[in-house]
Amino acid sequence: MKSLSAFALILLISVSALADDLIEQISGEIVTLNSETIRLNSQEATLVRTASTPEKVTLEVPVEMTETVCTAYAPVTRSGYDSYHCGSDYFPVRVCNGGGYGPRNYGGYGRFGGFSGYGYGYGGCYTNNQAQPRFCSWQESTCVSTAPQTSTALKSVKIRFKNTKLLGSETETYSFNGRQVRTDHQKATYAIQGLETRGSIEVKGDHGTIVIRNR
Repeated sequence: MKSLSAFALILLISVSALADDLIEQISGEIVTLNSETIRLNSQEATLVRTASTPEKVTLEVPVEMTETVCTAYAPVTRSGYDSYHCGSDYFPVRVCNGGGYGPRNYGGYGRFGGFSGYGYGYGGCYTNNQAQPRFCSWQESTCVSTAPQTSTALKSVKIRFKNTKLLGSETETYSFNGRQVRTDHQKATYAIQGLETRGSIEVKGDHGTIVIRNR
């Protein structure tokens, strides 16, 4: 009888430990929403709402963000007409305006000789220098190998509890997790699910603001 009781006690402890490990893996840390701004230690948590929880709570969430980075560069040869790498030749262009009312070119620099419009003029000519890029070849570095790189970024999301109040010692618990929308995306998306709530709930939003409403 003592052996059976001891075995039952060991089995109960093992099951309890397994359940605790499973809860920790699923829910992460347990956070009581007792202030307007709360910083989480991970992107997954169990949120506990009490009667003193503010209507609006801002969570600061460390989210793992993955981006594609270049890991190796190699020189490549480019050729073409390019004023930056090859320079330019300048050719004088003579521009003349006739008298009377009509299109006018008021000088200046640029491909078309400056500002054009309509007005009265007495005619005249001027010389404008027009740039022509030269042709040449040059070398520049280009990425030849990439790899994903993961870092942690602090993101924030607002949770609003609407049309619902808790009284006394009443509590509600929710599972929460934040994830990057996709690789190379700078935004995060969030999911909240009721675990123990006073009634059925409706959750709207998954980015900047999440609204939880009792049905």
